[in-house]
Amino acid sequence: MSTADSLLIAISQLITAEVFYPLRPKASPREITNIGRITSFCSMSVALLISLLAGQGISDLAAVQFSISFQIVPVFLVGLFATRKTDCHPWSLAAGVWSGFLTVFLIQFVYIGEGRAKS
Repeated sequence: MSTADSLLIAISQLITAEVFYPLRPKASPREITNIGRITSFCSMSVALLISLLAGQGISDLAAVQFSISFQIVPVFLVGLFATRKTDCHPWSLAAGVWSGFLTVFLIQFVYIGEGRAKS
């Protein structure tokens, strides 16, 4: 359970600190806390739906864990080695992560999942 709750906390913190707070810098601590709670609940709900809809439950998610985690490597490397803010736009990094994430899920749950259903 420690991995799951750590991921929920990390997702909540990232959305709250990196998305919500820059959009509303004068938000009260209560608003920020509520956004964090809502984010945690939504991410938990999405993870629950994925595990329920997946053919083999949580083991399907474990099968794609490395591929999903690997999507963050380009963002990490650009953040580590970029010397100026203009080296790479953050939205292009986000688009790359999301497109890779979607590709992994489509391959795992649609392409490979159909092969399991037929056999």
